[in-house]
Amino acid sequence: MTAALARSDANESLPATITRIERAIEAAVTPEQIRKVIALADAAVAFANTYFKEQREIIQRAKSVKLQAERKLGEILAAMPKNEGAKGTGANQYGGAVPKENRTSPPTLADLGIDKKVSARAQKLAALPAEQFAAVVAGDVPVSRAVASKPSSA
Repeated sequence: MTAALARSDANESLPATITRIERAIEAAVTPEQIRKVIALADAAVAFANTYFKEQREIIQRAKSVKLQAERKLGEILAAMPKNEGAKGTGANQYGGAVPKENRTSPPTLADLGIDKKVSARAQKLAALPAEQFAAVVAGDVPVSRAVASKPSSA
């Protein structure tokens, strides 16, 4: 899926690439897949900032697709079982523990290649109400303000 995105034609336009990234976001189901899509979206943002300086709508679209990918990562991570560290590994007062290769715990963020800060930001984006996330994607609300604010209680 993402390998096809990485092999984009040299003549392909940035808007077409962004559309392909949007399709890849929809198709991604694992943290590894969406992590690759986020990397492509990051590259699209950098490309847009470098070569489309006067076209704010293209830059904003590239940023919005990255936010959508991060939100999808947050949704995937929130739905996954959490790794509880050494809890339940059989450690006792004598230092004995179940060897790592015999443990059946879910992967850690490090195992998935995901930074803790990226995970936290992604899960905060995933927890935003649809209207608030739409405002962030549109560029009306800064991401930092949206993820720092406490969820509103009705």
